Amino acid sequence: VIDKKNEKILRKNIIKNPYFKEGSPHGARFAKAIRADKIITPQIGKNAKQSLENFAIKIEIIPLDKKLNELLKDIEGEKN
Repeated sequence: VIDKKNEKILRKNIIKNPYFKEGSPHGARFAKAIRADKIITPQIGKNAKQSLENFAIKIEIIPLDKKLNELLKDIEGEKN
């Protein structure tokens, strides 16, 4: 979870998804619970996508081979 304001990253945290169960995706529920503005993911199911869109949460699909360090650099340089 990355919290940005005024072009600056305020904090970066790793948060365990309390809704996660093996074989049962609950990423959308977690995103809603933490009031995410945007989800960055290599893939997303149709139902999860619809659920996030219903809550006005943006979705960005990235390549499967994108590394976390690359993603963080992109986010740090991203303009809102």
